[in-house]
Amino acid sequence: RDPLTPVPVDKQREALSLITTQVFSADSFRFSPGFLRRMSISAFDIDDAIELGRSVPSVDIAIDQQVLGMQRSVLAQLLGETVAQRLVNNEAKVDDPSQALRLSELYTTLHGAVWSELAAKTPKDIPLMRRNLQREYVVRVASVLLRPSGALPADARALLRADATKLRGEINKAKDGKNLSPEAKAHLYEALAQIDEALRAPLIRQGV
Repeated sequence: RDPLTPVPVDKQREALSLITTQVFSADSFRFSPGFLRRMSISAFDIDDAIELGRSVPSVDIAIDQQVLGMQRSVLAQLLGETVAQRLVNNEAKVDDPSQALRLSELYTTLHGAVWSELAAKTPKDIPLMRRNLQREYVVRVASVLLRPSGALPADARALLRADATKLRGEINKAKDGKNLSPEAKAHLYEALAQIDEALRAPLIRQGV
């Protein structure tokens, strides 16, 4: 068989769907208040810390940061250079280019999952864990526009610029929605400022 055989497009889409629904969707992480009240460190851990002269850990576990840490690692891989280069190259490795998962499809799917609240006719409120994920998304896209890596394909940079422009329009339309909490509104205004700054940055030619 060929040394390099792209995974069938249906299987790639199935994997992407699994990631977006289980890791990045609005319903991916919903915890009951009762469960969160029980999320704490053991009293034995506190006693051990005191006995060993170490700082006593907080009894309040920041579950939102635990979730973000997992989401951050997945997002970093999907928006990273290796995946982008592989998808760009895979189009030339299949007999029918329509049977390749395109980089544009990956980015569009991620955008839709991470920012689903903005797609509703009446924008929905954005809870803490979703704000954390969206903030991470904006930081990564803005970083590509402000400090592009030479290892990232040019198509990836162009697509992420287009994605940022689209996101800017969605946020502008939703940022004053009546269903948004003060925290969500502040979050959207901050995201908008970051995107504007990134889009205003001059294009940098790699290798010049």
